[in-house]
Formats: sequence, structure tokens, C-alpha cells
Amino acid sequence: MKKFRIVFLFLSLILSYNAVEARCYAHYHHYSTPAYVVRSDYFENEQNFLNCEKHYLLTKTTVNFYSNGTRRTYNSYTAFNNDGTVVLSDCADIQHVIFNKKHYFLFKRDGRYQIATAEGEIFAKRRYSKMKEISNNRILVRVDKKYGVIDLNEDIIVPIKYKSFEKANNSLYLTKLNGYYGLMDSSGKLILKNEYEKIKPVYDTFLLKKYGKYGLADMDGEIILETECDKIKKMDEYIVTKKNGKYRVYDATGKILSDIEYKKVRVERNTLEGKMEKGGYKPILLQTL
Repeated sequence: MKKFRIVFLFLSLILSYNAVEARCYAHYHHYSTPAYVVRSDYFENEQNFLNCEKHYLLTKTTVNFYSNGTRRTYNSYTAFNNDGTVVLSDCADIQHVIFNKKHYFLFKRDGRYQIATAEGEIFAKRRYSKMKEISNNRILVRVDKKYGVIDLNEDIIVPIKYKSFEKANNSLYLTKLNGYYGLMDSSGKLILKNEYEKIKPVYDTFLLKKYGKYGLADMDGEIILETECDKIKKMDEYIVTKKNGKYRVYDATGKILSDIEYKKVRVERNTLEGKMEKGGYKPILLQTL
């Protein structure tokens, strides 16, 4: 009888251990019941394209509600003429552009972007994963994770070779090529070559970094200061530069405000102060030179 109890207890321990192990394994591997759709809501919205009264955009929205409390929204777009004729349907994105009084559509369907005419003719020489009009007859595209610019005939304006292509301001784009940054306008004209380690907006200027030294360019990409400064930083509403141990002060647009070079510069009680080689800090007399 005693042996039977021992065996029974031993078997109970094994079964309990296996049950705990199974629960831990399931928890570790995140086994759970798959979420399923419990309800779907549908909406439709029809409107003109912002730049055209001849074509309309129909947006079909589906909202799926799932058993785990989450929801997902899906949009499908259809473009059609004002007489009701469908030009494009079942698209993930549709953009309308006009050039030389002709109407075109940039659209995404089945995971790729293509170009269509108002008559529904579709063409695409390459497999584009992104398309966006950036100026008249200039289309920013992405192919194989590289960016470039084409026209509506798909002629290449800017080679499709850039790692990134982002809007820097209303007229310029920040590009990255082989690890270096440059500036380009929306027509595809190169403003600053891709030779900078950093290009960053600072107030109404661009901070430039090259070979570990800093400079400034205006918002049109024109060089204000060559990359010869050891440091450039914002100080209150001013830009302060350091070169060879001396500081100078510029306004937010890069215009110099004092022809005096200071040993140190600071803002004290909302006042910009400078320190010369001898003496303490004194307010800097600011004037555009």
C-alpha cells in the first residue's frame, strides 16, 4: 500500500510538471486564438480632385472590427469622368496631375505605381514603389529603394540613384547619395552637391557640415559661410559661430550682426552678451552689416 502511494504521488508530480510546462511553452510562443472579424462598416465619399472639375474621386472605406478589440481601415479609390465613365478603379492611391492641358493620373494598384491618361491608357517602363508630383511635369519616383525624378513621358530628369529624397523647404529637397547630403530644387537642378556630412535647417538657413567643419547656406542653397567653422549653434533667436576660438553672431537668416569677435557669448536675462579677451560680459550691440 505504501509503495502504491509513492508511485501515485510520483505520477501526479510528473503530470503536474508536464501541464505547467505546456502552459509555459504556449505562453512563451504566444499561442492564442486568431482574431476574427466581428463587424465591418462601409463608407463612400465622392469629390472633385482639387485641381480639376472634369474628374471625380470616389473613396470607398472599409473598417473591420476584430474579436481582440482592434480595428483596421482600408481605402479603395476610383477615378471617373464627370459623365460617370470610370477611368481607374480598385486603386490604393490616385493622384491627378495636369501638364500642357492634358490630364494624367498617378495611381497605385497591385503594389506598384503607374501612369494613366484621362482616356484610361496605362503605361509604366519601370516598377515604381512610389510616385509623387513635386512640380510641373516632374515626378519623384522610387525604384528598388532608390529615388529619382522623371517626367510624364517617363524620361529620367534626375537619375534614380539616391538613398533618400525629402522635402527641405518649399522649393528645395534634401538628397542623400553614398552617405553624403546635397540640395536639389523641384525642377531637378542640383543646388549643393552631395558632399556634406550633414545638412540641417537652422532657423532660416541650412547648417552644413563638411570634413568636420561647419558652414551656412541660405534657404535658396546659396553659401553664406564656407565650411570653416569649428561650431555653429542656435542661441536664443540668433546663430552663433565659433572659428579659431572666436565667436561671431548672425541673425536667423545668416546676416552678420556684429563685426566684433568674442572670446565667449551667452544669453543672460534675454540679452545677448559677449566677452572680450579682457573684462567681463557686456551686451552685444546688434546691427545688420
